[in-house]
Formats: sequence, structure tokens, C-alpha cells
Amino acid sequence: MTADEAMAAAEGYVRGVAEQDRAGLRALFAGTATISGLDEGNWVDVPRDRWIDFVCAPERKGAGAAESRIRSVTLEESVATVVVETVFGGFRYHDILLVGAHPDGPRILCKAFHQFAAA
Repeated sequence: MTADEAMAAAEGYVRGVAEQDRAGLRALFAGTATISGLDEGNWVDVPRDRWIDFVCAPERKGAGAAESRIRSVTLEESVATVVVETVFGGFRYHDILLVGAHPDGPRILCKAFHQFAAA
């Protein structure tokens, strides 16, 4: 796993959410990936496909922020941890992506997130 591969996965994640690209997100996230975190004070833990259906729902068009920024990348041999910050809907999110090396390109193995009140 290289820093460029980890960054490409994070950029694909940001773009996929902003553009509601179901196929791109399904290809980027491992089939067994889960999404967990604190959302409006409630703990959520959902499988990949349910999360993709949620973020790609027509009523959420425009909710993804293409101006998200990558705060950090940490490499550990065949995995990387990438922190992405996004602000939308009156909230600020930190998405922590665990990215793993895969023969077909990097895959997001899981996403943990935390929601804060926007500053």
C-alpha cells in the first residue's frame, strides 16, 4: 500500500458520495465493509450496501460535499488509515477509512465516523 493508493481510495470515496455513484462506491468498499459511528447522538452500525443505498437515495442528492478534505494518511504495510473531514447539513464529520491493499486496487475495509456540530 502506498500513500498515493490510499489517497486515491479516499478521493474515490469523496467523489462517490458527492456524485452518488453507487457502482463506484460498491467497487471501492469491500463487500463485507461496515459503516459505524455516531449520528445525531445515536450509534449506527450498517453494512456497506445499506449505507450506499442511504447516501445515494434521490432525496439526498447534493448532501455529499465534494470539498471534503483529507486530514491525514497513516500507512502500515498493507493497510492505511485515512481521515476525511466533511461539513454539510449543519454538521462536521470525520470519516476514518481503513484502506487495505487488494490485487484489484485498494479497498475500503470499514468506515468509522463521528458527527460534530459545525463550527
